[in-house]
Amino acid sequence: MSPRPPGNLLKLYRGLSPALWNLTGTAAAFDAKLARGVQGRQGLMDRLATRASEVRGGVWFHVTSVGEYEQARPIIKAIGARDGAPPVAVTHFSPSGYDYAHKQPTAAVHDYLPFDHPSDMEKLVRLWQPRLLVFVKFDCWPNQVLAADQAGVPLVLLAGSLQPGSARLKPLARKLYRDIFDRFAHLGVCTPEDAARFTDRLGVSCPVSVTGDTRVEQVILRYEAAEGGATSERLKELGGRLLVLGSTWPPDEKLWLPIMPDLLKAVPDLRVVLTPHEPHPERLASL
Repeated sequence: MSPRPPGNLLKLYRGLSPALWNLTGTAAAFDAKLARGVQGRQGLMDRLATRASEVRGGVWFHVTSVGEYEQARPIIKAIGARDGAPPVAVTHFSPSGYDYAHKQPTAAVHDYLPFDHPSDMEKLVRLWQPRLLVFVKFDCWPNQVLAADQAGVPLVLLAGSLQPGSARLKPLARKLYRDIFDRFAHLGVCTPEDAARFTDRLGVSCPVSVTGDTRVEQVILRYEAAEGGATSERLKELGGRLLVLGSTWPPDEKLWLPIMPDLLKAVPDLRVVLTPHEPHPERLASL
């Protein structure tokens, strides 16, 4: 059966996306993180073409950043442990995710995802010819999805989430994302509440299952691997009871920091370890 044509909103996005993404170079002048992403994508399509023979016919994972990559890692490792395992490629959207993956690689190829131009996505699907495209959590780019769907590549969502206030549930966005997700073979979501929002509020007709959140497995695996290691021993030296605030953003810190004096007074042996999501020197100094 031939893939169904895109709806009007997906057609509109497809038509406008090249011009929108071409503006990223201008916007990068005002955003250091975006500038790093633009710089990292210099020569990207040539790099991806050069590595195509290593991953052709394999499983392609796309992740946004560090957290989503961590969610994908248990599945990637499980695939690699099987006899005759297919090659795995992972594309990353953010510079922090890209940098982290190169320190903790699990796939044959790790590189940036091209910006969502229709021609680049179609070319990449042709070059890699994946047997499966797996998105983690929510970073599903419309032209990427459409290129894979039109090429007959099955699409799967892993550890999917859809928050009650998500912009994807707004009227226009809902129509666009319903068109996108109905091209998937299966949506694996974290909770029954996520499943209900996908089926009842977003209105998808593709299969949806509650498969859990793989970050739980990854936390357990990392805990077991770190037990007895340098970080574990350093934390033990602190003594008392530990409260670890990991991967925090300013809104998280605005909730926690005001109550810290009372909390520390109430629990004298409490030791707090706070690690911001982006531990740059200026962020650490501010905290």
